[in-house]
Amino acid sequence: MTLRPLLLAALLVALASSAGAQAPLQIRLDPQIPVVGLSAEVTAQFFETLPESASLFVRAVGETAYQEFVGVDQGDAFWTVVIDEIPPSGLEVYASYVLDGETFTEPLQNPEAFPFRVPVLVPAITSAVDLPRRQYRMVSVPFVLGANSGLPAVLGSDAPIDVFGDDFGETGDPAQWRLLRWDPLVEDYRDAIPDGELFERIRPGAGYWLITSSGGTFDIDRGLSTGVTIGKGGIFAADVTIPVRTGWNQIGNPFLFSISWDDVRRPIAVEDPVAFTGSFVGGQATLQPWEGYFVFNPGPSGLLRFRASPSQPVAERTLSERVQARAGAGAAALRVTAVSGTSTDEVTLGLQGTDAPLDGPPADLRKPPPVDGSLRLAARADGEDWISHFQPREAATWALTVTPPAGAAVDLRLDRLGDWPDGLVVEDLDTGRVLEVVDGRVRIETLADVPTRRLAVRAGAAAVVDPEVLAPTLGAPHPNPTAGAVTLPVRLSTPGPARLDVVDTLGRTVRSLALDLPEGTSAASWDGLDASGRPVAAGLYLVRLTTEAGTAAVRVTRLR
Repeated sequence: MTLRPLLLAALLVALASSAGAQAPLQIRLDPQIPVVGLSAEVTAQFFETLPESASLFVRAVGETAYQEFVGVDQGDAFWTVVIDEIPPSGLEVYASYVLDGETFTEPLQNPEAFPFRVPVLVPAITSAVDLPRRQYRMVSVPFVLGANSGLPAVLGSDAPIDVFGDDFGETGDPAQWRLLRWDPLVEDYRDAIPDGELFERIRPGAGYWLITSSGGTFDIDRGLSTGVTIGKGGIFAADVTIPVRTGWNQIGNPFLFSISWDDVRRPIAVEDPVAFTGSFVGGQATLQPWEGYFVFNPGPSGLLRFRASPSQPVAERTLSERVQARAGAGAAALRVTAVSGTSTDEVTLGLQGTDAPLDGPPADLRKPPPVDGSLRLAARADGEDWISHFQPREAATWALTVTPPAGAAVDLRLDRLGDWPDGLVVEDLDTGRVLEVVDGRVRIETLADVPTRRLAVRAGAAAVVDPEVLAPTLGAPHPNPTAGAVTLPVRLSTPGPARLDVVDTLGRTVRSLALDLPEGTSAASWDGLDASGRPVAAGLYLVRLTTEAGTAAVRVTRLR
């Protein structure tokens, strides 16, 4: 395919000055879209004054150092540079030339920091992901795919069946592979093949769950490097953007190099990324290429803006060091690891320290929604699952839930870190028994018709868990999402008065209901109206139940 030369810079005419005059020139690239692994020729044409010398400075997108290519005078005011071995991440270039002893650049201002960015066509590339057999892995695709009328090149399809079908099965048989993505609008997963058009096309910056029967890896055909925007005026450097809606969102690194989460522009409330390495790991500071992540957005919808800035190496810290950094000096933690067969999951229960940084990352890290029925361990608070949850030392009690694989027992391993107090009690709330902790281990047996086991953990020498003062629990609201009323299952350890508050994403209480609830299982409801009797706006709401024994909360999505 023969491609037209690309005009990288419009004709630039600088006014004469005492320091000299910049020459009018055009810079062209051939081919217009360079192809990875091949060469490309850059031609500069000067229309008035001829330069004494000219150079092109080139680097791969994601690198910091430029390589200088000295231009060759071809006569007739043409200077050329040949760039060998085009990299897959794209090119960043700027020109420099000398007139009457003075150096000029194109672009004019700060060209090293703000060079031209040139997209690269990658005919085929293999991902850096090593997929285990029959296990979910979060992945992303750091290339532009799909038809684009402004691009003089044909890209590969962005349909999920085309991207992954050639590697794992062209029919999309779920016994061979599945691709899932969390949809925050319905608070559930979309399945690429059965959901068809309801499943978004593959795009850079998005994250996905991928499971295959064969394992291995996948490749991308005819992808375009990211970090550019294509419009009527040409191709320009640009951030990669992806929307983040209220609630959980799956994202990915849109580049072929590691980037720092601190360099991603985002709504202020969006929490740090959560990775998956067999279990969820929160507080990710670096986003790796080809990997997927979860982020939680408690506020209104917004945009993530990914800049093509490579991350700097960061020294790995121990779990104890991370706890101190997040929860303050003197913080302590209990790392709880659930083991069932070859499956593991982990949570951290923490005791708050002193002088925790107010502007630092939170100590409490939410746990994303599960993707399958495998082993799951979570701390429970405010109606949500948590990877880590910190309490004051004077109120060091946690609720845990354990969801084992069907019919399997679970062992809990308890590892203390930092200044953890003497004494540890683990109570099985489903049986009312205090479980014996032997060498830092607890056995959780299965119970018929109880798919998720409930535990209480308390630290301290006199640790005793009183079931009479256990906090209330709220079950899954239904229907959810809803355009009308919603019902919430309630479970109380003692009867009594309660208050149901409905809170919007800005923290405003839009409705409060006084209740008198019985012991055991019952139900509460909210009709979807605010305190004035008007329907509330569409969006995400926290419904919080408060009793003398504590609080519980769940999220409800209101539809228009």
